[in-house]
Amino acid sequence: FTVPAFISSSIDMLNKWEKLCGKEGSCEVNVWPYLRELSADAISRAAFGNSYEEGNRVFELITEQVDLIRPILKSIHIPGWRLYPPIAGTIRRVCEEVKLGDNVLPEGVIVRLSNNVHQNKNLWGVDAKEFNPNRFKDGLSKASGGNVSLFSFGWGPRNCIGSNFAMIEAKVALVLILQRFSLKLSSSYEHGPIAKETIQPQFGAQIILKPLAN
Repeated sequence: FTVPAFISSSIDMLNKWEKLCGKEGSCEVNVWPYLRELSADAISRAAFGNSYEEGNRVFELITEQVDLIRPILKSIHIPGWRLYPPIAGTIRRVCEEVKLGDNVLPEGVIVRLSNNVHQNKNLWGVDAKEFNPNRFKDGLSKASGGNVSLFSFGWGPRNCIGSNFAMIEAKVALVLILQRFSLKLSSSYEHGPIAKETIQPQFGAQIILKPLAN
């Protein structure tokens, strides 16, 4: 049921984009709110069998909770970072004393694993800060040189249970988008990632959409 749910959610979003473009041939759209709605809609359909609109209040409450805790968290704004994880960092508690490199971590210490490791040139090469999806064409292990240096969804037994769900959703949506639109970054786009519940574009994601001929 999961893939059909993703397809239905994606098609609903694309139909909205086509209406926005109308007969103009192309249009500028801030795609970020649509992608957020896509994720919420896909989760609702796959998990509960109802659409985003019917479960709208649930997602509104989640957003309100995030806005309440935001002042407690430190915002992250790093211009030029091109390899973004969905979260700003991972926190773990050391259960027993362990040696990590030259450091000894005692039991009970709280360790924050910064996702800045995702732009470390020693791990990813000289183009670590560049947007280069081709780095993963031969798999994650080869891209990272066998190091556990990409932990966007955690790692090991504590790996995020939604990681496969998210990856399938992203692949389905991307395939359907590219079948119906060509994409170009708008000149009005302002780069400013910020940490909320996930890393998000602070000023939106303005894209020039051009419907492809049937």
